[in-house]
Amino acid sequence: MLLVATLALSSPVLASPQTQVVTAANTQVSFSIRYLLVAKATGRFSDVSGSFTFDPQTDEVGGIDVAIATSSVDTGSPARDRDLQGADFFASDEYPTMRFIGHETVRTGPHSGRVSGNLTLRGITRPVVLEVSLDHRRATATTSIRRSDFGMQPGLASLFIADRVAIRIEISDLPHGTDPATGGPLPPA
Repeated sequence: MLLVATLALSSPVLASPQTQVVTAANTQVSFSIRYLLVAKATGRFSDVSGSFTFDPQTDEVGGIDVAIATSSVDTGSPARDRDLQGADFFASDEYPTMRFIGHETVRTGPHSGRVSGNLTLRGITRPVVLEVSLDHRRATATTSIRRSDFGMQPGLASLFIADRVAIRIEISDLPHGTDPATGGPLPPA
């Protein structure tokens, strides 16, 4: 998702559309959610994969398709991870994958942009907009979703857990990052 926006915002010189690969080696997907009004729980997903195409000649992005294994959730607490994988939250046995399919990338500044698409989680598809910023060969995207929009309503626990979940996606080692000093592409590492 984020790599797509990064490439659409930069201006690398490539001969033709290329397929880019998103992997757990270059992408971190993390989240945070408030509970008991003041505390914050954080976690990440360790299994992310996907791809897209990008044509820098036309700024066209296509084939954006990124999947995250819901069973790869890691909060640092095995008991919490089991709860999140259970029926009240991700329902990982029934819905093993959440999936983002991007539809539109818009430049909002020299080193920022927005990616609009659909997120499918627990069999429910909702529109999601990622705000993207670039810094050298690293990109960061942020968004938030309401867990209740995806059917995550764990009974009485809902009284103590915020509905809004903040999501942060970071991609490093971008093949053609933007040099903030010149606005041009960085040389390959």
